Amino acid sequence: MNTLSTGQPSTLGVWRDLAVSVFGEDSPATAYLDGKIAEQGAEMEVLADEQQLLHALVTLHHRRAQSPGSN
Repeated sequence: MNTLSTGQPSTLGVWRDLAVSVFGEDSPATAYLDGKIAEQGAEMEVLADEQQLLHALVTLHHRRAQSPGSN
């Protein structure tokens, strides 16, 4: 099992918890991970590079923040 720099296992559930902590429960990043968890389960190992996935989640978050009519 891959581990994150925090020492936690790199699973969809752990990534979701991190996304909620950083971006909030209603963020697009959290919604994306919720969809993946619905498909594959929270214990599914994430094989993506930590920095690359973090960058993708930040990008999802910022796209919503910059879109017209967003809160």
